[in-house]
Amino acid sequence: MRRLSQGVSREGRGRDQPESGVPVDSRQKEKLTLRRRICIRSAYTPTVDIRRQVATASGFEWDEGNLEKNLEKHGVAFWEAEEIFFNRPFVVQLDPVHSVSETRFYALGRTDAGRRLFVAFTLRETLIRVISTRDMTRRELAAYGHHEKRTDS
Repeated sequence: MRRLSQGVSREGRGRDQPESGVPVDSRQKEKLTLRRRICIRSAYTPTVDIRRQVATASGFEWDEGNLEKNLEKHGVAFWEAEEIFFNRPFVVQLDPVHSVSETRFYALGRTDAGRRLFVAFTLRETLIRVISTRDMTRRELAAYGHHEKRTDS
């Protein structure tokens, strides 16, 4: 396996070569570079706006099916999921994979009892509509721990 340095992927292709192995001309290279910049901006910019929108939300909206599903499948009550929006650190990101019909976000946060939860949600006008909630995975706990250290110091 090759080291990842100076734009060389694990398969040995450079950034300027698609999977077919054929070099990309300069115009295509410009488009790829621009596309990367747009993706970085679009993934970052909504995070700033979503914090403002969440802070000004007037309440929560729950689907009856999701209430029962989250409690039965993940053992998370609706009021626990709501608590993470009021505690710090509160980490929120755009979820582009699941944002097909509406813009979705995911959040990592802590309940008043200290339980660390992952919450997938969307905004509907001034309401936060929680889609799913569960305990954080090990990877999410590690990322959240990093934010906890930054807020504690």
